[in-house]
This record gives sequence, structure tokens and C-alpha cells, in this order.
Amino acid sequence: MDEINVTQALDNDIPMSIEDNTPEVVNSIIIAPVEQEERVTESSNSILSEEDEAFLNEVIENQHQEIPPISEDYHDETARFSGAEWFNKIKEKVIIVGGAGGISSNTIFQLARVHPSSIYIFDDDTVEEVNLAGQMFNNDSVGKMKVDAIANIIKDFCRYESVFAMPERYTEDSFTADIMICGFDNMKARKVFFNNWCKHVDEQKDKSKCLFIDARLSFDTLQVFTITGDDEFNKTRYEKEFLFSDEEADETICSLKQTTFMACMIASFIVNNVVNFCANELTPMIKQLPFFIEYDSNLMYLKESE
Repeated sequence: MDEINVTQALDNDIPMSIEDNTPEVVNSIIIAPVEQEERVTESSNSILSEEDEAFLNEVIENQHQEIPPISEDYHDETARFSGAEWFNKIKEKVIIVGGAGGISSNTIFQLARVHPSSIYIFDDDTVEEVNLAGQMFNNDSVGKMKVDAIANIIKDFCRYESVFAMPERYTEDSFTADIMICGFDNMKARKVFFNNWCKHVDEQKDKSKCLFIDARLSFDTLQVFTITGDDEFNKTRYEKEFLFSDEEADETICSLKQTTFMACMIASFIVNNVVNFCANELTPMIKQLPFFIEYDSNLMYLKESE
């Protein structure tokens, strides 16, 4: 997919990796290198034919002409978006979130606000004071299991009861769902989570209803990988190019690990992708769902690619 409001000159200044084939390592999470030609494409090089573009414009125009009715399942806490085309669809979704740290706790908070059918959170860690800097916890959370703490916060702030804490490590024997969001801070856990999702997809009659999101966050950079169950190309690409070993990851300086604003930002991208995925079930291709998103906060530079 074409880049968003960027120039080739700006792109050349972005420090993606130490060497061309060496991933940049951040906070025990590998920020994956992206080939130069994937980063920026001139806006004039459309990937759509004139016929396809005309069809897409017609769909978008028709979409904007209709004012959707208020959902039958009307509540004050969803009143501001209950008429959105994706709302009734997202209410059907069961979502599993791996981890309850900076990425996942903020993502769960935002997901709960759009009221999916249920959210299951896996994490066996406890809240420490240092976690308050970038994770969705408060002073009362310290010493509690992260999954229990975030579940209680969700119930207090989001008026949403369908969040289920799983105070355990996610393993090969853990259950799966159509939508799985990975917010783990190590590659081994990512591999288990992804492999379980792939096995789940293989058992489904309609693979297009499955969604996998892997989010990676450093002090100043975020990355989001998004794969649908019927996208065999990107499933293979993700596994071969972006699932590194933990041995390739090194610790960064402890005082440069995470900020709240970046954690909130990556959560917004994740939930945006879930919403677009649900909208596309109703009207295919109406919403963008890129395989790769990266944001550099130093340059305020956003790029995406299919």
C-alpha cells in the first residue's frame, strides 16, 4: 500500500536497522527491518486499475450517503458509535489478547469501549510500580495479577463485564479464537501464539473471518502486523521474516523502554484494525487493513505496506 504523506528524502533518514539484514533491537522486542522499496511508493503509482478505483469510489460514496440507524442494543456508553456499520459485527467477536503489559493493557481498555462479545486476557505477571509509567494500571493495581487488575479497571471505567482474566502463561495447550492479538514482549511467546492461531484457522470453513495482530513497541517506535486467515502470502511472510529468535534480541537501557503516549497510540492502531476488519466483513475492501504499520515518534513519521 502506498505511503501516507511522506517523501523519499524523509524515508532515507529513518534508522531502521544497524545493517541491511540486521533487525533493530529494542527492549527485548525486535523492531523488524523493512526493505527500502516497501517503504515509499509515489502516490501516482496506484495499485488499482481505473475500473477498480471507480468501483471503490462508488462504494465509498454510497456508504456516506446513508445515515445508519441507532443499534437495537442501545446503551449510553456506546451511543456515540452505535450507528457505525461495524458495531453489530464487533459485538459478535470473541477476542484473545496475549499479555497484559503496555501494549495489551491499553488495547484491552480501548477494545472494551467498543463492546466485543468477550475478551480473554492471558498473562502470569504481577503489577509493579514501574509498570505505572506506560501500562493501564493505577496505584491499587500494584502487587495484583496484571490480568485481574486490568479486568477490574475495565469494569469500573468501561461498564463492560465480558472481560475474563486468565492468570496463566499462554501455551500450546491454551484455547484459541478467530481474533487473536499478540502483545507479548518475547519472540518465543509470539511463536506459540501465532502457531496456535494458524492451527485454529486451518480448522475453519471460512478463514476470512480470522484475524491475527502482532504489536511491537519500543520507547519511540511502534510496529503492527495484521494478517487475515485467508492471507496465505502474509502468513508465510510473517513467519519467515518477522518471527525471530529471542537470542537475536538484546536489552536496551532500562530508562528508555516505554512511554504512555506510544502505548496508547499502538493500542489505537490495533483497535482501528479490528474495527476495519469487522467493517470489511459487511462491505469488502471498504476499510484499509495493511499488513504492516510503523510509526517513528521522533520524526512523527507513519508508514504502511501491504
